[in-house]
Amino acid sequence: MRRICGILFVLHLASGVLLAQKSAAPASQPDAEKVVVGVAPFVSTTDGGRWGKAVTDAFQLKLVRWPLTSPIDKFSFADIAESEKIDIRWDTPAATLAKFARDALGAKILIYGDVTPNAKGDAATLRVRAIDLRAGPTLAVDRTFELSYPTQLRPAVEMVLNQLVGYSTVNMEVPALVKLTPAMERRWTEGGNLVPNPDFEQGDPAGKLTGWEVVIGDKRYNPAKFEGASAPIVDDFLKHGWWSLDPADAKNRVLHFAISENVAATYGVACYSDWIPITPGCIYRFSYRWRVDGPTPKVFLKGYALCPTPGEKEAGKDQPMAWQRREVYRRQVHPTSEADPKRDLGNGWTETTADLCPRHDQRPPHWLRVDIYGYWPKGRAWFDHVVLKQLSDKPVVEQKEPNDLPKMPTTSEEREMQNAK
Repeated sequence: MRRICGILFVLHLASGVLLAQKSAAPASQPDAEKVVVGVAPFVSTTDGGRWGKAVTDAFQLKLVRWPLTSPIDKFSFADIAESEKIDIRWDTPAATLAKFARDALGAKILIYGDVTPNAKGDAATLRVRAIDLRAGPTLAVDRTFELSYPTQLRPAVEMVLNQLVGYSTVNMEVPALVKLTPAMERRWTEGGNLVPNPDFEQGDPAGKLTGWEVVIGDKRYNPAKFEGASAPIVDDFLKHGWWSLDPADAKNRVLHFAISENVAATYGVACYSDWIPITPGCIYRFSYRWRVDGPTPKVFLKGYALCPTPGEKEAGKDQPMAWQRREVYRRQVHPTSEADPKRDLGNGWTETTADLCPRHDQRPPHWLRVDIYGYWPKGRAWFDHVVLKQLSDKPVVEQKEPNDLPKMPTTSEEREMQNAK
């Protein structure tokens, strides 16, 4: 069952269009010497090296996109290691590795470690060490990560690189060389929240939550008011998302999922915010509060741009080309991992914070939607106080609009547009 859920979660990640996101350079980059980094092949002996290769490749792919680093490619690394007759293991003395990094690789940083998968191979214990010669020939990183799912590998890699080279004060999403200033931090504490109905306090006369829509398979609906904190768990798709009371405060209303085993193991439950206009290339900060009793919570921040509708390019001359908002950017927030900062609020509530910089090198996103998602195992989840604020007053990454982009729609035109979820 867990393997099936993992496959379905990957499908949820890949839903919508293929995100052809390329690395965009910051608008301005000061002159700085790049740090040469070597990544030794991670060892995983019980699975034929599958997990080890995945970890090694994850580090290499991240480093290639990092403006202030110069990674040694894996083929050159293998040739040098063979010529030096060195076998890099977890317990190889730091002094030996420091000498190898300095004299043979010409590197300032050497990353290495091992992976121990579980019996099924869908989870693993990752151990990472790193020598940083800029700080002396000693261990600069010595960490262990428990990866419950393969999707937790990326944030683990980001945490290590953030510690070694530096990126954002919060996470890896903000482009390298961009430093968060005191003015940006003030906008976080003093600026306006861009999320519609962020505290789930507003509803329509029919008792439905406004500004948010539950999506399960082909079912879409605004959550109905539930006069209680814990809705019954049933298989009916229309009874999985609710506008309920806070389990810790009956005066407070929240978004509530009551997820059956069938839905938890297949679609999961998603709840989308209304469209949020944004400026592509700017830095934003996001936070939300969550409480779970069973399910795994995730949040996706999805950026959309106007794109021509597939299949409509051959439309007749008397017909204008159809344009729709399509997903071109995605930021995944990991509330239960170490990647994004968490704060214990008490009474079972936790707050997770994440920085992001929505961007795309061909179709810059002009709208964002918050996708709150819950999946396996079955149980209940509650969400509250969703916040999105713009930190930078202008783009920190250059964004160029396509030449064929039509004018931005007005409010009335938006209502008539066929909007992709």
